[in-house]
Amino acid sequence: MSALTTEKTLAPESKAICDARRKLESNLRRQNELMTPEALKETIKKIHDSIHRNNGDRVLVKRSSMGLFDQNKEAAQTSKKVQELAAQLRKTLSQTPPVA
Repeated sequence: MSALTTEKTLAPESKAICDARRKLESNLRRQNELMTPEALKETIKKIHDSIHRNNGDRVLVKRSSMGLFDQNKEAAQTSKKVQELAAQLRKTLSQTPPVA
């Protein structure tokens, strides 16, 4: 028998798995029935209304004050672990004689 012609036979699903599969399929079917163009339009309208209603409470952020990378102008503090490792490395390097 070649690898292409052999088929693995799967064990039959347990009753619990069949029930869970049926329940999931039923839930998905119900959700798909609820997703209609009208329902999407209504949800979009609710989101727009919520944004409009809370517009007065929003905080304005200047675009220039935000950035992902500031060329290390404000680098983060070095962690204690890294500081300890650096100290150990300095100590080890100062104890070893230079290689000629």
